[in-house]
Amino acid sequence: MAYLGNWQSCPTAQLFNHYSHVVIAFAVSYTSGLPKHECSTTCEIDEPPVCNNTANQALIQELQAAGKKVILSFGGAGMGGSWAGDVNDCWEYCFGRETKVVNQLTQIVRDMGLDGVDIVRTPKGRAATRYPICVNQLNLLSSLTFDRTTSTFMRTARTDRGLPRGPRRKLSCVI
Repeated sequence: MAYLGNWQSCPTAQLFNHYSHVVIAFAVSYTSGLPKHECSTTCEIDEPPVCNNTANQALIQELQAAGKKVILSFGGAGMGGSWAGDVNDCWEYCFGRETKVVNQLTQIVRDMGLDGVDIVRTPKGRAATRYPICVNQLNLLSSLTFDRTTSTFMRTARTDRGLPRGPRRKLSCVI
């Protein structure tokens, strides 16, 4: 799996020859700022750039034509709470809005023609009290599979652990 930071220069698709998945990082609910990001108080998630801070549908299509799954990553360290002294708190505005988050991510994945979603919640320490937001989002998203032939999401069966089954998407919570 390779990560493509959407603030980085656009690579060629050949750079990913040895990878099966390419993750576009990150979709977020803030506007970058210093010393603190400007969080959306209603957890609005805009369609993210692909690379070089711009859209690049051609790269997505080229990667998929080469057999790669292209995944959108939501969250990351910039959402806040990742290290001692971090002043960002954008995750706070998403708690309790899991259905809204799922609906927004579903629409973004559909609009961008992507293959799945990766949720990255990196709280300070493993005992962070807000980790359940990630689990709740994962559980809601894990029941969806994107069917490229019909451009729709379909519900799928879950394993006994509540995790998604099938190769059509990659879903995770990273702590």
